[in-house]
Amino acid sequence: MSPEVIEGQDYNEKSDMWSLGCLIYELCALHPPFQATTHKQLAAKIREARYERIPIQYSNALQEVLGFLLTYEDFLRPTALVVLHHSALVAHTASKKDRQGDDPLYHSLSHRVLLSAGNQPKKLEVVQDIEVSKE
Repeated sequence: MSPEVIEGQDYNEKSDMWSLGCLIYELCALHPPFQATTHKQLAAKIREARYERIPIQYSNALQEVLGFLLTYEDFLRPTALVVLHHSALVAHTASKKDRQGDDPLYHSLSHRVLLSAGNQPKKLEVVQDIEVSKE
């Protein structure tokens, strides 16, 4: 539950970013960022906006992204577009995309997934030609 919802404000897209932060945190730490035995205690912990760092094997850049997502004030939280353009994420996805381009196993598996889903590779090529506006 995002801080603004606890405070009785409307749920908005920044609430979704809070939820994304909670989800990523839990995937890394294997427990939620805020834990309590009652809803009242949970609300109090969320209001404090303090949580432990994710395990050390995760990068400082990921911790930084989580810090942005789990910012108490919703107007200071990033949009999805801002998160997608975070330098750490861009660097990671670009290098992964480059590796996939030369990986025959990746292409073989992708091809099998497409065929098993009943899709034809030509349909994928058409989708790849569509440009997405970044507004």
